[in-house]
Amino acid sequence: MKRTILTLLSALTLGFVGLVASPSQAQAAVTCTPQAVTGFTSTVLYTCTGVTPAQIQTAKDSILALKANSKASLNNGHHVFYIFAKQSEYQPYATSAPTPVLPYVTTPSTAQGNTWNTASTPSDWYTVIFIDQIIDPTLPTPVNALANVVIHEAGHHFDFYYSSIVGGLAFASEVTSNFGIKATGAQLTVGGGSPYHLNDKIKLTLSLLDAKRYSSGTVDNPYFGTYTDGGGSTVYSFEKTLTAAGETPASVAAWFVSQINGSPNLAGKGIKAVATTPASATFTIHSEGKYVVKYENAYVGTTFSFYQFAEHDWSEFIKSTVVKCGSNGLWNNTLDANNSFICAGNGTGASLNTQYVGKDNGQIALIAWPYFYSLDNQTGLYRFAEFWAEMTARITNKLQGGPKTPDRPLSNFFLCTRTLQFGLETSGVMPIETAYTNNCKGL
Repeated sequence: MKRTILTLLSALTLGFVGLVASPSQAQAAVTCTPQAVTGFTSTVLYTCTGVTPAQIQTAKDSILALKANSKASLNNGHHVFYIFAKQSEYQPYATSAPTPVLPYVTTPSTAQGNTWNTASTPSDWYTVIFIDQIIDPTLPTPVNALANVVIHEAGHHFDFYYSSIVGGLAFASEVTSNFGIKATGAQLTVGGGSPYHLNDKIKLTLSLLDAKRYSSGTVDNPYFGTYTDGGGSTVYSFEKTLTAAGETPASVAAWFVSQINGSPNLAGKGIKAVATTPASATFTIHSEGKYVVKYENAYVGTTFSFYQFAEHDWSEFIKSTVVKCGSNGLWNNTLDANNSFICAGNGTGASLNTQYVGKDNGQIALIAWPYFYSLDNQTGLYRFAEFWAEMTARITNKLQGGPKTPDRPLSNFFLCTRTLQFGLETSGVMPIETAYTNNCKGL
């Protein structure tokens, strides 16, 4: 199964414009009709010639099934879904009018859906979905096939939409570490203890850990693995003396951001700090390379990040001793991306097929579904683009189901990641510490 996302970075050379004409004006054999979705004041869905009434209803129901804050974010005219019966009909439709009503981007022939925004108007998002790519006549149709693709593609937009909340980077799924100053009112405090006073010192020590890439034998995963301390040369300390009575958590956070970004050594290692907008007590430290940033003697506790939780959850998944095959096996009756069963005996046997023998669950996932569990090849960024999008389907209860699905692990694992994303998509704010199980804390 293939889904793609073209992001703001990859759209810079496309030069597309937003919606400037009604789809009914397109001079093509295929027409696309706006569909009313209950509770939406803007048009969020267009369905095109050949899409059945049942499929139209499924698409509407999927949008309505989104969590409250995510659903509200779509009701602003800045994201539209187009569903085509055939992928071959997309380009003629998009390019038929003198002024395109829907931008055309090159889409892989096997893509079930594609989501992107534009350089000129980055808040405008488009999704195209192709029924003929979702329904494979040679395979049983997954229970939530179309619903899953609609929700998954919406998840790519939410990855962008929630970025300012989780750390101010372009995408929420590329935030590696979050830090913040705990405060009561305008007073700086240490973890809820006594407030700091004038001339007190706040110290932040960063340790860069070398990431040992976790390998499946055929696919390297740059996100997950074990980490070893890179040594004394990769430890950096910053100390702030409170010299002004009017200093606030936001001003102190801004100072640390400036110091970290002013370090040539950190810049050379791909480490940067990003302030939140509007300015607040929290900021992000982001690693663009092989290093994982940990902190010592920090003036604050960490605020949780999607990236950290994905690393943690993946590690727990790898270590799991859950039964792999057989009637209660994790991979029972599950097809990989090449339409081959992971378990022997036509998918229901008690042992793994040859290429998976001796592999842990992490390695099996990487071999079976590298598109979902490996580097985001669409942008080259170290981020969890597909993982984030499919987690949106998990918290909306729209995992595909059926044998051909990469979603089986998301049903019972990755709890920390799920808790964070569920809170964001439901309320629009990061969940507080008590929302997480003890296993998620102290990362």
